[in-house]
Amino acid sequence: MTNLQVKTLTDTWVSATWDEYLQTIENPIYTKAKSYYFQGKFRIEMSPVGYDHASDHSLTSVVIGICCSLKNIDSNG
Repeated sequence: MTNLQVKTLTDTWVSATWDEYLQTIENPIYTKAKSYYFQGKFRIEMSPVGYDHASDHSLTSVVIGICCSLKNIDSNG
């Protein structure tokens, strides 16, 4: 016998009971997701960016800021 697992839709509201919601969010693939339950429906949101993206963005901002300072270019960060 095989265990059939259905992947829940993300970024959309899905009708379910409270118990179904709790069972779904216990799935390890949703550990980093944000989830909501309201009036018999739940929603799971998966973040498209992580720590690495934020770190790269910060580095890019700092480099641009330094370049603007050295060239006396006004910038608004």
